[in-house]
Amino acid sequence: MCCTYNKVEDGEFKQAVEKLYQGMKEYAKGDYCIVFPSLRSELITEGQTLNHCVGNDNYYKGHIAGTRMIFFVRMALEPEKPYFTMEIDMRELKIMQLHGFSHRSAPPEVRKFANEFLKTLKPILEENRIRVAVPA
Repeated sequence: MCCTYNKVEDGEFKQAVEKLYQGMKEYAKGDYCIVFPSLRSELITEGQTLNHCVGNDNYYKGHIAGTRMIFFVRMALEPEKPYFTMEIDMRELKIMQLHGFSHRSAPPEVRKFANEFLKTLKPILEENRIRVAVPA
């Protein structure tokens, strides 16, 4: 097993994402949907199932810090089944990685879907930056 975690990390993750996901909406279009991880253990399961490293500490820490967040790209008819994993640099708002089983590259239609999801994040992030920059 590549990764270990404890229940405290699940709690930290859950607490962090309540704030991080604020304003973000579920996204689905055509054959695909985005699943937002809600627990540290979900990152580990994703990495083990798809045989890649998303369960490692660096991904967990980047996600809860809100700097490099992880989202799961799933088939709309099988939202519980890992398909592709996406890492987004939230400062630059760009996809850093988009991999399937054993680091398989995403086909063009999955990449197109992922980029469409990315566009939905832009106004949310801009609104959050304004709120942080201008005290209420």
